[in-house]
Parts: sequence; C-alpha cells; structure tokens
Amino acid sequence: MRLEHKQKRDDEFYNTLKKVISCSGERLTLIEAIRQTISKPASSFFLSERRIGDIIRAKETDVPKSSSKAELFSEIRKRYNKIKNDCPQMRSETIAKHIIAYESAPRFYISVSRGLSIYCNKLHERKRAKK
Repeated sequence: MRLEHKQKRDDEFYNTLKKVISCSGERLTLIEAIRQTISKPASSFFLSERRIGDIIRAKETDVPKSSSKAELFSEIRKRYNKIKNDCPQMRSETIAKHIIAYESAPRFYISVSRGLSIYCNKLHERKRAKK
C-alpha cells in the first residue's frame, strides 16, 4: 500500500472511530468501537490503480489468508465483473484506473488488530504534536 493511501485510510478510520465513540449512546469497549468502525463505509479502497489491476488479474483461486483481504479481493472482483458484463468492450486497465480506484468502499478492509494499531499510532502522534 502506498504511503499516501495508508495515511488517508488511517486518518479516515481514526476520524470515523471518534464519531462512533462519541455518537454511541452506550458504553463501548474500544474493541467493539473498532469493530463497528470497520463495518462503516469508507471513501475509497485506499489502493493504487496498479494494485487494483493486480487484484483483477489474479486467479480466482488466489485468495488471501486474511479474511479482510479476502473480502476486499471479492468486492473488487465483483465490481469488476459487473462493469465488464455491462460494458464488455471496456479494457480491464480502464476499469481499474478510472472506475474502481475512485469508488467508495462498503467498509474498511482492515482487521481489528490493525484498527487498534491505527488508533494507538494516532493517539501517539497527537501527543507528540502537543509537545
């Protein structure tokens, strides 16, 4: 993942997490708040056009071990197949570069442990910035 995509994803995830926590009418554990945040829509897949192209070209049997990555691959392939069926003349590269790379994602494709890591890193960054 490119650094710029990672920073955008992490910032968006952290800001969404803060909203989940502040809008919750109940007391949530941090882990539950992270789980809820992961299931919220994201503004993009936070992947480069090239990486999306790699996912499209990968064999259907090439399924990542991580469940969140497997779901990401599945969603991208589902979108690709729909566009390809609707517009069979459209090149795969065009679909990856000009459509999927700029669409919103139905969720954050990260694990709970990655969400916790993002949260801790952002807290640490904010503490350093205050000094």
